[in-house]
Amino acid sequence: GRPANQQETEFDICFGDGSPATLAPRWPTPQTIVDIGNGTARNVYKITHTFPGPGVYVVSAATQNRNAGTLNLGRPDTDQISWFVETVILINPTVGQNTTPVLLNPGVDFTAVVGQRFIHNPGAFDAEGDSLAYRLTVCRTYPGREIENVRRGFNIPGYRLPNEVAGCAGQTETLTGSATFGIDPLTGDLTWDAPACPGQYNVAFVVEEWRGGVKIGEVTRDMQIIVEDRDNKRPEITVPPEICVEAGTRIQQTITAIDRPNSRGTRDRLTLSAISAVLGPDAALVPPTFATFTTPTQPQAGSPATGQFVWQTSCAHIRAQPYSVLFKVQDNPGSTLPPLVDSKTFN
Repeated sequence: GRPANQQETEFDICFGDGSPATLAPRWPTPQTIVDIGNGTARNVYKITHTFPGPGVYVVSAATQNRNAGTLNLGRPDTDQISWFVETVILINPTVGQNTTPVLLNPGVDFTAVVGQRFIHNPGAFDAEGDSLAYRLTVCRTYPGREIENVRRGFNIPGYRLPNEVAGCAGQTETLTGSATFGIDPLTGDLTWDAPACPGQYNVAFVVEEWRGGVKIGEVTRDMQIIVEDRDNKRPEITVPPEICVEAGTRIQQTITAIDRPNSRGTRDRLTLSAISAVLGPDAALVPPTFATFTTPTQPQAGSPATGQFVWQTSCAHIRAQPYSVLFKVQDNPGSTLPPLVDSKTFN
C-alpha cells in the first residue's frame, strides 16, 4: 500500500471535553505533504474547536500503527501497537491568553551510531515567554478507556528506556548499564550516551509550560531513534555563551563546527543550520525585526564550517525569559551512510 503519510488525509482528534472525536483534515489541502529530510515527511492537520468553558482539557490523537522491529516496546510485534499522544490545555480567565509551546525542531535527528553520544533538542518556543520544563515519559498506546467521549490511552506494557535494553540480537555484546539516557529539564537536550545495540527505538518526552509557579499546559513528542553500527563520527558544534543585552543592541555571533575523522581519517563536508522563532517569519511568535543566520560555503570537506548570527533587537523584544536559538551541524557522509547531527542552544 501507499506510505502512511500519504494515506492519512485526515486525523482523529479527541478534545477531552465530552464532545465526539473529530476528523481534522490535512492542511492546507489533502495532498499537502512536506519533505523535512532524513526520509521523513510532515503532515499538518488543522481544525477549530470551541471548549465549553474554563477547565483542564486533555486533547489526544491516536493512529495505527508503530513501526515493526522496535526493540524497547516490550513485545516482538510492535507494528501492532498504536501511537498515542496528549496535549494538556488549561483554560482559566485569571491566567489570560495562552499559546502552547511550539516544537520548532522536527524529530528527524533520529540517527545514532553505536558507541557515540546521541543528542536531540526539540527547539521548543513559547510565544508568551512562559517557563518551559522537560521530562521523560512512557510511550503510550490506544485503544484505552473512553468515557463520555473523553479518551485515555495507556502506557505500553513492558516499555523500557533505550539504555535498558538487555542485549543485542545476533551479538554477544550485552549492555553493562554504563550508558545513560535522559533529558535536561531546563534545556531540553535529549541525550543517549552512548548506544550499544543497533536497532530501532521509540522514546517520548513532555514539555511543560509554567506561568507564575502554575503549570498551565504541556505537549508531548513521541519519536524514533535508529541506532546503526557505522564507521562515521558525529560532528561537533560550538556556540557562544549565554548573553543579556539592552533592547536596541545589534547581536552578532559566530558559530563554528568541525567534523571528527572516521577510522580512515576521512572528514565530511558539513551543513550548519539554525532553528528559532527569532528567525521568523511568524510575527505571531516574535515581532520583527527578525534575526538572520548566514553560512558561507565550506571551503572543502574537513575544514571547519562557520556561520554568522545577526539580530537587531528592539524594545518590542523585551521579555523576562530568554530567547533560544538551536544551532545544528549535520555531516554529509554520502548516500550509503546516515547523516549525524550535533546541536547546542544559544540563549
